Amino acid sequence: MSKIKKIYVSLKEWVLKGIPPWRVYKTMLQVRMAACKKWYSLKIFNSKPVVTGKDAPHFEIHMLICHRDVGMGLWAIRSFFYHTDKSYAIILHDDGTLTEKDLTILRRHLIGVTIIKKDEADNMLIEQLSAYPELKWFRFSSDVISYDRRQSFNGFIFSLKLVDFNILTSARKKLFLESDVLFFKRPKLIMDWIDDLSDARILYMLEAYKPVMNDKYEITSFLPKGRFFNGGLVCVDSQVYKINLAETNKIVSEIRKTTVPTHLLEQYVYQKLFLGAKNCYPLPLPEYAFNYYNKDSIAVHFGMKELFFENVRKTESKIT
Repeated sequence: MSKIKKIYVSLKEWVLKGIPPWRVYKTMLQVRMAACKKWYSLKIFNSKPVVTGKDAPHFEIHMLICHRDVGMGLWAIRSFFYHTDKSYAIILHDDGTLTEKDLTILRRHLIGVTIIKKDEADNMLIEQLSAYPELKWFRFSSDVISYDRRQSFNGFIFSLKLVDFNILTSARKKLFLESDVLFFKRPKLIMDWIDDLSDARILYMLEAYKPVMNDKYEITSFLPKGRFFNGGLVCVDSQVYKINLAETNKIVSEIRKTTVPTHLLEQYVYQKLFLGAKNCYPLPLPEYAFNYYNKDSIAVHFGMKELFFENVRKTESKIT
């Protein structure tokens, strides 16, 4: 039984049992999002492939990717390639859930892509992290977190963005990109940073807007909120930041003692490393933002997946 059909059956049972309307409405939104995800995945799977790795040999794009988000990851990369009109090297880090079919799809659509399987990365890093117990705990632990009763993930998996992205690379400049980011305009600031070897800054996205919802879970507006580091889009120059395992181990140990949930620990570590540090700067708002889209948007990290599928239509005709 497909995921959409399972949700439909649950919805029907809830109506018959007199479940509160808000629960029914929320499930209807889940049905809609599952359908959108399937539709847009099929669209990108049927698009023409792109060649990677032809431009800027000193630069790589790193992305953590899972089975569930293969289609979204392709949209993210393809939107960046379209608006830059470049062919950059792509390094995909498997979270351990990619199937052989996923690998075939990714290699067919991103010609020349490098995919680092989770078990291969584990073998490469286990001995290297043996002297750093807190970092090793973070990188090799597993804890399934569930939300909305239908989605679950390993809360420790984002450790790969902290460890693997910085160790399993030889490039001087790297773009850390999440699979739920979309580009809507030419990212000239990032392109200039890639090309200019004298520009050794670290650039990162901020969370700065809070969505306001009505009783139907519809977003009616956004309000400013306290600014926080967001790992959806980060530009790293190894001349400014090269991972120091001892320092990172210490920071992980400090944050672990707080109430920070494991799935956000990587972002808190980066925030401590980058915010206020020399040559580290936030990307301009609202051009680069978390969840918030307007006419000035260049790139948006859609942590709210329904917003990803609402906005992917703005760029789909250019890519497919």
